[in-house]
Amino acid sequence: RSGAKEIWTMDHDGSNQKQVTRYASISTTPAFSRDNAKIAFTSFRRGTPGIAIVTADGGRQLTFLNPPETSVVTTPEFTPDGRQILLSTKIGSGFANIFIANADGSGLSRVTTARAVEVE
Repeated sequence: RSGAKEIWTMDHDGSNQKQVTRYASISTTPAFSRDNAKIAFTSFRRGTPGIAIVTADGGRQLTFLNPPETSVVTTPEFTPDGRQILLSTKIGSGFANIFIANADGSGLSRVTTARAVEVE
């Protein structure tokens, strides 16, 4: 509709459509927190892919600190308690692997060490 790939929400039947992001960029792979209060997604609004989090009710931007030493941070997913986020990133040399961080991006810790790209 806007010429950009934005995040939208809607009811299961397609009614009640609401635009969540307005970045005029690519926003993809949305994930809702279990309480449906927050949406985490991959955003290219700063040029390289990074994680962004907004409130589901109005798209208010929440804090998420993407790792500064990497150019790829993608595919977020909330843990069941909503306190942490699993994501894929490449830090140092090698392949993108799965990491876990607090919901604000702090406390980043590697989960997998595969010699292959892991994004889910």
